[in-house]
Amino acid sequence: MKVRWSSTYVMLYHAESWKQVCGLLLYQAIVLLTIAQAVNEFIIKVGLKESNSEKRSRFTDLALSEEE
Repeated sequence: MKVRWSSTYVMLYHAESWKQVCGLLLYQAIVLLTIAQAVNEFIIKVGLKESNSEKRSRFTDLALSEEE
């Protein structure tokens, strides 16, 4: 079987490019999860400081869901 090195090079080049893209996407997902956690922690802390139970429940409604 004849090996076509130019095809192998192109395949490896694209695989390396996708590896970098996937790494970037993973990094962005981690950053977004960290931001979402920080937002939820802030909402919980502010809500806990509120003495009015109605206002406190409004703060807990602001917490981000898994979908958001």
